Amino acid sequence: MANAVFAYQDVSLYALSATSTDSNFPLVNLQSYYPDQVWKSASTGAQSIVIDFGSARACDYIVIDNFSFGNADSVILEAANDSGFSSGLVTPIPGGTIFAGTDTIPNYFSFSSQTKRFWRLRLTIASPPLANAPYIGNWFLGAKLDWGYPYEYPYKNAARKFATKEGTALDGRLRMAQTYSGRRTWAFDMMNIPDTTKNLFVTMYGVIRGRLRPFYFVDVDAVSTSLVHLDLDDDPTETQRFSLNDMKKLVLKAQMPG
Repeated sequence: MANAVFAYQDVSLYALSATSTDSNFPLVNLQSYYPDQVWKSASTGAQSIVIDFGSARACDYIVIDNFSFGNADSVILEAANDSGFSSGLVTPIPGGTIFAGTDTIPNYFSFSSQTKRFWRLRLTIASPPLANAPYIGNWFLGAKLDWGYPYEYPYKNAARKFATKEGTALDGRLRMAQTYSGRRTWAFDMMNIPDTTKNLFVTMYGVIRGRLRPFYFVDVDAVSTSLVHLDLDDDPTETQRFSLNDMKKLVLKAQMPG
């Protein structure tokens, strides 16, 4: 089993720009936290989309959710000290290229931490046009919380929770209704956590602010990645003894039903 990972960010920190944007699908959609609200380009040529953090910021992961890059030859994540991407330019992902295609589920990539102000996705195509104008639903970029090991037994993994409305007819029969499909939930404990990991969680907790902001949960299979909310507003950390802490009953719920 791989480590549990929480990939979080306050996306309001982004100042976004792009080579081209369809006015019906503006860049602000990338700050809604909803992957079905997409930014879309108005161009089918080579292009880029840029995050400016305002100052250098350490990042070690990227998640792209509900996206299409058409038949681009490559999609390269780059980071630099300047908006022209000439000072301190790096390609954080080995080989530089992330998935150049279309997917409706989150794609998570981890890399060695880089501290840069400007980050971009650069799409290349030797023979334009692209098969379609690129679009992205969510783009998370930041410093992840890698717990260092899997969660404890027992646990609940992607268990379905339904919201059923119940009514009673005049003749006494029960009538049930569900307005949406079930929501996936997770529940587990993280035990004997060192202070360094506890402090990383406390930092994350201050960013997501309890239930408020969603984040991406990378499960212990290192593949399944889900956009979730933490289903609590009280910091669950408990100090057991020197540099050993427990976090019991961490409950996550998928942002979107289904």
